[in-house]
Amino acid sequence: MIMLASTSTLFGQTINDSLLIKETALNYIEGLWTNNYKRVEKDIHPELAKRVIKKDDKGNYRLSNMGYSELLYYTKTLTQKTRNRRNHLKQM
Repeated sequence: MIMLASTSTLFGQTINDSLLIKETALNYIEGLWTNNYKRVEKDIHPELAKRVIKKDDKGNYRLSNMGYSELLYYTKTLTQKTRNRRNHLKQM
């Protein structure tokens, strides 16, 4: 048997990488829930392709697509009533 040894070094993400990932996630989550579309806009790619599973009034599920502009619009128009309804549905 022949064993090959490699001297190359592998690097994981840095502390700075981790902080940037956290900042991006918080901008998305907190921006969405506080109607701060500027935070969402800052860290979402213009070619966003988000998939959402939706349930209609008859109980049927369907896959829905959401793009960049639709997400920003949703962020601007999300209301407390909508948030409360979504939280109630998640608890069911």
